[in-house]
Amino acid sequence: MQEYGDLPVDCDTGYAFSLSRTTPEGWTLDGDADADGPTLGARTVEWLANREWTTQPVGTSDDGTTTVQARNEALHVGSLTIEIRDGAASADSLAVRATTNCYPGDPDELTAILIPGWPEDPVAHETPVSEPAGATPIFGFTEDGAAR
Repeated sequence: MQEYGDLPVDCDTGYAFSLSRTTPEGWTLDGDADADGPTLGARTVEWLANREWTTQPVGTSDDGTTTVQARNEALHVGSLTIEIRDGAASADSLAVRATTNCYPGDPDELTAILIPGWPEDPVAHETPVSEPAGATPIFGFTEDGAAR
């Protein structure tokens, strides 16, 4: 995981939360005759639009990456980006990045709540580098470093 999503990040007027996930090495789009990036991108945009997300047209770059972009104010998602590589120029992969809307507040004050002892002596803790599908995400830690 590039960004686990449990810590606030600075934004223009305060803080937001950002997370990203990617498929594991060896993952493939096999199993669907229409499992190419542009087709999956179009299906994803349609699925999101049917659920009241604001979407952008699907984009495909020169390297074969298909990009889906959306947002949903009702769900407080300021930005959702999905990148699909169907193996034409690289290995199959799927990356999802989401950032909340920006809210007024101090990200350091929130971090101190989520990680006891922050910033001088943060409690020892481990943030996962990967997670299985359906795992409950961690959102902060207790005084003894256990995940919440």
